[in-house]
Amino acid sequence: MLKKISMGVLVLLVVTLVGCEANFSKGVNKDLLSGLKVDNDGLAYDEVYLTVDDERTSENMFDIGTEVYMNFTGVDYFEEVDGKVFPGAMMVVADKNGKEILEEDDMFAMYDEDGVLPEQASEMFVSLLIGDPMVEGEQYTWYSKIWDKVGDGTIEATMDIGVN
Repeated sequence: MLKKISMGVLVLLVVTLVGCEANFSKGVNKDLLSGLKVDNDGLAYDEVYLTVDDERTSENMFDIGTEVYMNFTGVDYFEEVDGKVFPGAMMVVADKNGKEILEEDDMFAMYDEDGVLPEQASEMFVSLLIGDPMVEGEQYTWYSKIWDKVGDGTIEATMDIGVN
């Protein structure tokens, strides 16, 4: 029995090391306080967290007029073309019935032609200004996605938010 467990650990270790050498990253993480859930496939990140007024927060209820930032740090493994990477970013806010009330398709479209340096793409954010058409007392789902326009990598973040 011990031999089978050791062999299983060895196989897992080899698979992990091969995955690291191939720059492969996949995972799911959830902040239990805010409910922020992050899925990544192909792109890696160090942290995804919220800020309001340059201060980290684990809140998921916000007042009208508050600007909330979803920060992505340590983003890596974009495929490079001539030393440049081509990130995409989008976000959607949907009401409790799933109806999209806000959609930003490609917030980095201005970089499609020339790309950016990999270190510039390692720190990104999307921001949401709490306000019209959002309504006080209602709940919404905020979905954001970072993706590699050259490769297949993605980071997707989702959380439910409420308006005070």
